[in-house]
Amino acid sequence: MDKHQVKQIFDDIEVPKKALKKAIHQAVVRAENESNTRRRFKWGRTITNGIAVAAVVCILYLTSGLFLPSVNKAMGSIPIVGQIYKEFQDKVGLSLFKSNLVTALNQKAESRGITVSVNSSYYDAGQLVYNFTVDNFQSDEKEISYNVDEANFNDNVSINYDSLMLKKLNNKQYAGQLRIYTNGTEIKNGDTVPFVITHINEIQGNWRFKLPITKKNANYLESSKVVSAYHNRYQFSNIQVENGKLGSVLQFTIDYQGIAKHDTVEINEVKDDLGNTYEMSASNIELGDRKKINERTIRAKGQTQLKSPINPKAKKLTLIV
Repeated sequence: MDKHQVKQIFDDIEVPKKALKKAIHQAVVRAENESNTRRRFKWGRTITNGIAVAAVVCILYLTSGLFLPSVNKAMGSIPIVGQIYKEFQDKVGLSLFKSNLVTALNQKAESRGITVSVNSSYYDAGQLVYNFTVDNFQSDEKEISYNVDEANFNDNVSINYDSLMLKKLNNKQYAGQLRIYTNGTEIKNGDTVPFVITHINEIQGNWRFKLPITKKNANYLESSKVVSAYHNRYQFSNIQVENGKLGSVLQFTIDYQGIAKHDTVEINEVKDDLGNTYEMSASNIELGDRKKINERTIRAKGQTQLKSPINPKAKKLTLIV
């Protein structure tokens, strides 16, 4: 068997990325608890053989999507919500909370004597975020992990595995924040997200919810242009930018061609034609599973989170991959 055949066999091996990320995350949480130290853990590094690629994307027009707000009870009457946003250092959530743009929820589930209560949610720039508390769980750890059942999720969502962590509020209560990546144009008010916790730390249980989706408003920049990069190995289409409260999200479909079909592309920054540079806060995000189009092409729905909103006057973006 020659080197090319060996490489082809190696490239065709399917890697269970979701399971791998979850296992790595759980190991990190355990290591942090054992050493009693805190460190930041970032998912996914690009696999592009160290080559920087620039792809130019023409932004054709700006559209505004307005979504009817739901009738919320005053969030100011629920101080625990604001406390959770502060605990998780969620600047977007805290800003929306102060502007009364967070949706109040009141869903509870009990299993093994432990009660989980989902109390609030918001949608912003490609992310659905749900706050909840865990009562009657005894532990000395400041942070513990939890697992969720992803079997009922569709291809429009992907869990942020870094969010599968609970933080201790007091001796009898932990707080959690489920963070889900999604495409705002493919979900609508009235839809629900299945949220099933299967383990809290190492305690197996069944805490089951159907969480409503509520979107307030969103502004979109869209492009119908298809862009290829690095000798047509990567082809971007369905490109869309959505501005949020403090940041923005770049949504796209990417086709990996030929020898690049097992690569992972990470967009490190975006530049517009007005001279602005937008740094990414999270990249290498894929919504759902990759799909095989043909023997040479693998397709994925991608997302990159940016630290600031895109200037709505921009007509052209350059993606630094």
